Amino acid sequence: MNQNSGETPSASGQPSAQPPAQKKAAATPAAPAASAAQTGVATPAVPGTAATGAAAATAAPGAHPSTGTPTTLATPGMPTVPGTPATPGTPATPGMPMVPGQPGYPGQPPQRMYPPSYYARQKPSILGTGLQRDISMLFVKVGIIVAVVVALFMFIFGLVQYDSPAMSPAVNSGDLIMYSRFDKRYVAQDLVVLSFRGETQVRRVIATAGNTVDITAEGLLIDGARQQEANIFAETLRYESEITFPLVVPEGHVFVLGDNREGASDSRVYGPVKADDTLGKVTAMFRRRGF
Repeated sequence: MNQNSGETPSASGQPSAQPPAQKKAAATPAAPAASAAQTGVATPAVPGTAATGAAAATAAPGAHPSTGTPTTLATPGMPTVPGTPATPGTPATPGMPMVPGQPGYPGQPPQRMYPPSYYARQKPSILGTGLQRDISMLFVKVGIIVAVVVALFMFIFGLVQYDSPAMSPAVNSGDLIMYSRFDKRYVAQDLVVLSFRGETQVRRVIATAGNTVDITAEGLLIDGARQQEANIFAETLRYESEITFPLVVPEGHVFVLGDNREGASDSRVYGPVKADDTLGKVTAMFRRRGF
C-alpha cells in the first residue's frame, strides 16, 4: 500500500478516491475566529458561565454585563419583561431590583386584589350610566322638589282663590291667597281664612278675646272707642240677626268683619269665631286680575 497517496482502502481492499472538495477542505488549515473586538458583535456567554473579559469589555452600550444582549428600558404602563428595570407601580421581575412606589417595596401599602368573581357580582347602577344616568338624576331631583312643595302646601300652607267682593278693596275677586295653617294667634287687623256654610271666606279681625264690640249710630266701637278705619269706605251697620250688641268676645274667639261692610257675611251674622276653627292666617296674596 502506498502511504503517500491520498487513496483510502475500501472494505474490499481496493483504494477509493476522496472527493476533491473534501481534499481541499482538509488541506486548508482552519482560519482563526474573528475576535469580538474586530467584528463589533458580542458573543453571548453560555448560561451558568461567566463572560470572558473580551466579551464583557466589548459589549455594546446598554448590554447586559453577563449575557451581552441589549437591555431595553421598560415603558411606564407596559408589563416588565425579564432583563428590563422595574418601573414604579409595576410588579417586580424576579432577580431585578425594586424601586419606590412598586407593590411589595418596603413601606409601601399592600395592593388589594379582588378575585374575578368579585367583579362579576357587581350589579349595574339602577340609574344607568352616562347620559341616561344624568337624565335619571334630573327626574329624581325634580320629583323630590315637587314632593317637598306638595307636602308644604298640604300640611303647612294653604292656597285659595278668592272670588267674592266682600273684602274689596284690600282683596279682590280672583286674587290668590296663601295662608299658614299653624299660625292662629290673631291680633286686630289680621286677615283670617275661614269656612262658613261651605264657603271659604277671607275676613279681617276686628276684636280679640276680652274686647267689647258695639255698633251704634256713631259707627264701630271697640271698648267704647270709635274706630277710625283706613280703606273702609262704607258705613258699618247692624244686621237683623240673633247677634246682640254690645258683646264681649269670648276666650279663644275673634270678631271678624268684611272690608266691604255693605252686604258682607261676617260676625254680624254668625257671631265671634273660634280661632281653632279657622283655616289659618293670611301670609301672602297674589293679584291675578288683569293678567
